[in-house]
Amino acid sequence: MVRTTDTAVNTDGDTIRQKKVSDIKFRYSLMQEYPDSIYLCIHQNKYSSAVVNGTQIFYSPNDSNSKLLAEYLQESIINGTKQNRTRPLKPCTDDVYLIHNATTSAVLIECGFLSNQNDLNKLKTDEYQQILSFSIASGLINMINDS
Repeated sequence: MVRTTDTAVNTDGDTIRQKKVSDIKFRYSLMQEYPDSIYLCIHQNKYSSAVVNGTQIFYSPNDSNSKLLAEYLQESIINGTKQNRTRPLKPCTDDVYLIHNATTSAVLIECGFLSNQNDLNKLKTDEYQQILSFSIASGLINMINDS
């Protein structure tokens, strides 16, 4: 667990950019320190159009288990949240440095779109947050058990 509170983990910098770079370097160094780890990056998405919605998972193109992990997570999230449609899994591009350059199993889970009112309303509830958390944990456990 990189953090347990809503606080930044940057170690250096005065500007927002410097702090973000420091944060990324810190997280990347953790990946290097624990090469057999699994990196789950949990985010909320945002898009210019309010009609775009749903969970989407991006995986590291550097590790074959990353795509497998993404598949397990997607199945578990769809089942847990009762989503009737899914956004396709995608390899992460270099826009997301950590996942794209990961040297271990790594995925980015976009839990929903803050720009979509329905997603936003669900994401703000404790019940939905618990369902998502449980679904993510279940997907990870299922993959580990099946491997």
